[in-house]
Amino acid sequence: MRTTRRTSFHVRVEQQPGSTYRVQYHTDWASDWDRDEHRAFPILKFLAGLDFAPKITSLMLTSEDEGVNGTQSWEVEHMLGALTAITGLQALAFPLNTPQRHHGIIVTHNDSYDENGALGLILGACPQLRSLTAPSAPGPHFFERGTHGLEVLNLQSGYDTQQFIKNLATSTCFPALQSLTFQDYHQTYMENYKGKWYLISDAGVVAVRAVGE
Repeated sequence: MRTTRRTSFHVRVEQQPGSTYRVQYHTDWASDWDRDEHRAFPILKFLAGLDFAPKITSLMLTSEDEGVNGTQSWEVEHMLGALTAITGLQALAFPLNTPQRHHGIIVTHNDSYDENGALGLILGACPQLRSLTAPSAPGPHFFERGTHGLEVLNLQSGYDTQQFIKNLATSTCFPALQSLTFQDYHQTYMENYKGKWYLISDAGVVAVRAVGE
């Protein structure tokens, strides 16, 4: 027996100075809980086919506090085609985790719980991107590229820091980066979660405190 759930969503499009557009996309069910029935991003495909798609410069994704097994997973596989068509996209924001939410939000690609190169794929699809907000730390694939004009990174580590700070410190692909916000591993329900805090060893060993502690 298969049980399915109908997804509802709404979109707000605002025209900005210079005839560009800001889009806010809200869904009540972001999780890729059934790949055959996933319908979280149909409106992005619709927007990508419109005449003004290249003029969309900002896309903000939001969602209700829904998920599976305590996790709300944003599967980028269903977004990449549309993002490639929105050629002028400069700012992309996924929802972030807050203490009030019951489900941990992550970004993933072909996986239930790992980032698995998702954010690197987004950079590849969005060469004009200047600002990225995401609830997962990107892995090594994020840095496997030539120069990219990213200026603002607002990140949470999600379920794995993936040595993000170390990889960023040794990379040369983001010369325009001006602002970095990074929230360390903060799965407080896990045993010894403080032992998973990121360690910086450039100037001795320093434990980075989790935001909110």
